[in-house]
Amino acid sequence: MLAQDARVCARGSYPLRDWLVPVLYQQEALVLPVAELRFAPERVERLPEEARKLGDYGFIGRQRAIQALERAVLTQPQAALLIHGMAGVGKSTLVMGYLRWLEQTQGLGDPEEGAPFASVLWLGFEDIRSAEFVVNALVEPLFGHAATAAPLDEKLPALTQALRDTPLLIVWDNFESAAGIPGTEVTPQLPETDRQQLGALIKGLRGGKSRLLLTSRSRETWLATTAVYRLPLGGLQGEERWEYCNAVVADLGLRPKREDAHYGALMDALDGHPLAMRAVLLRLGETSAETLLAELEAAFAGSEGDESTRRIFAALALLDAGLPDAFAPLLQLIGLHRRYVDIDDLEQIAERAGTPVTRETLNPCLAALETGGLLHHEGQGIYRMHPALSGFLADRHPATEAAQRGFVDFMGRYADQLAPKELHEQRGHFAIHGASFHQALGLASGLGMQVPVLALTQSLAAFALNRRDLAAARQLFEAQATQAEAADNQEMLAGAYHQLGVIAEEQRDFASAEAWYRKSLAIKEQQGNAHGAATSYHQLGMIAEEQRDFASAEAWYRKSLAIKEQQGNAHGAATSYHQLGRIAEEQRDFASAEAWYRKALAIDEQQGNAHGAATSYHQLGRIAHEQRDFASAGAWFLKAIERLAQSNDSHYLGIAVRNFARPLQAADAPVQTALRQDWREAGLDRLITLEDLERQLREQEPND
Repeated sequence: MLAQDARVCARGSYPLRDWLVPVLYQQEALVLPVAELRFAPERVERLPEEARKLGDYGFIGRQRAIQALERAVLTQPQAALLIHGMAGVGKSTLVMGYLRWLEQTQGLGDPEEGAPFASVLWLGFEDIRSAEFVVNALVEPLFGHAATAAPLDEKLPALTQALRDTPLLIVWDNFESAAGIPGTEVTPQLPETDRQQLGALIKGLRGGKSRLLLTSRSRETWLATTAVYRLPLGGLQGEERWEYCNAVVADLGLRPKREDAHYGALMDALDGHPLAMRAVLLRLGETSAETLLAELEAAFAGSEGDESTRRIFAALALLDAGLPDAFAPLLQLIGLHRRYVDIDDLEQIAERAGTPVTRETLNPCLAALETGGLLHHEGQGIYRMHPALSGFLADRHPATEAAQRGFVDFMGRYADQLAPKELHEQRGHFAIHGASFHQALGLASGLGMQVPVLALTQSLAAFALNRRDLAAARQLFEAQATQAEAADNQEMLAGAYHQLGVIAEEQRDFASAEAWYRKSLAIKEQQGNAHGAATSYHQLGMIAEEQRDFASAEAWYRKSLAIKEQQGNAHGAATSYHQLGRIAEEQRDFASAEAWYRKALAIDEQQGNAHGAATSYHQLGRIAHEQRDFASAGAWFLKAIERLAQSNDSHYLGIAVRNFARPLQAADAPVQTALRQDWREAGLDRLITLEDLERQLREQEPND
């Protein structure tokens, strides 16, 4: 729109400039459940990474669609705008183009300076399995990570109000994955109750300041018209078609032949569908427009399904017809993947499927699909798949049972290695393979492959729990328990029970948590699994401590500690020492608390556990402050802050900084002077100056 100034109106086409009329909003401060200390302003990234992937040909045409979207954003009372159309028509690209336009015209920024939206949040629904994950993805940037632990029935109303008051632009891409599309390969990934929760959120945003942009292959008829304004998106029109055609055939060293009747008829048959145009027009290098038109009409007549599916599959069939027969086994394996495919994985899966392939076959096959717009190389042999590719290949090249088993076997082994890892180690792998893990799990269940079923379920559940998608984690661990019980796998059954206890504890359902931990403990004790029993004893101690039953908590912690000390588990013992210190501190037995914390600290320092040591420093500071030893308290808090400043735990760092201010304010003048000097000598002014810290605390006092 910036490059071409022609605007269509009722009286014709005129060269016009677009102007953004500033609208001033009065934004009230959000009441956050967790008050985070802000040390320095962070750079605001105006566009999320997903909005920067416009593809090989950039953003072409769509002026009317952009204008319709802009008008709807500004005038419709519904907060949610649904852009719907067939696969590959350019729904996501339209949203990206709109966001680019907003960024270039100062539509994103500070609302007080006239920007309509403060920032953009982007969520792809291809691998989302619960409404709570969606809610948490929105809660975290508004309220902080700690707020995601709150119950869903508390988070949802708070989030709804915050989004009504805050002008954010939120994109839910590939939203058809939520409810599925009957008669297609797109199956529902969210249970009915979860869809109702998202529907309630969408409805609650009507009339507020935030806007939701949904892209879907479906009209999503389960959402009411009062909640969603629908914007159908068809193919490129008029000159837009020829502009896109020119961009595609330019790669072949050709120019569009507008005077050729067959060429024009071919363009009409493709109906301005970008993916279909790319797939078909790239064959013009060796095939005439007349021949391609005849093949397209024949493919369309012979295809099944709804018209939109038939149209895109017919176009892709022409691309497929130009591929060598040697690619067929490989195309079966690619069709089993979801979202991404890795060239190294394909080699191993093909080997397991009994159809080994070499790079001499792999590379040209992937290159042909990339040229056709069905794959995009992300680097390091990883390709992003077009949403239409899996369904087309499943229809055109259905995988044999051997191919399915090879795929499931590989994905099961891969997932099994990821199950015990921390979130930061899992995240990248699941971003690429998570959707394929779910696909493999479904296939494994149908094929009766029990070992991969257990491995995939456990790994997916562990990842869901690590990223605090508690609803999905609970569902998966319950499935794991059922599967393990059927397979008489007692070790995995005990693990599932334990993790269900962790989830219940996170949700502060302590009665259920205790019941799950006791079921897990019974199996571990029966099997003589002392290490596992120690873990259960510790968690039961945590449950008792949360309910302020300190006598029971101490008894459980001591049982856990005895096993850890017997087994030489120093790290585990340090954890028990720390919890026993907390029990003593809660009962104001400061001498015992200090002794326990110092035992934990000695191990953490010996093992180089910086975060564990920082935690002990902090607790020792609390004890010193309670005993009005302000000099020692300040010194301990400073040691904690120095360690935490080197970590990624900004939340705990903020708590330690605020607690340092307590002895600083309560101490006499000489101690205050010494603590201020120690702060500056430690270089902590880079975090926040003491003057700014004290000013922030004074400003917060009326709200505390």
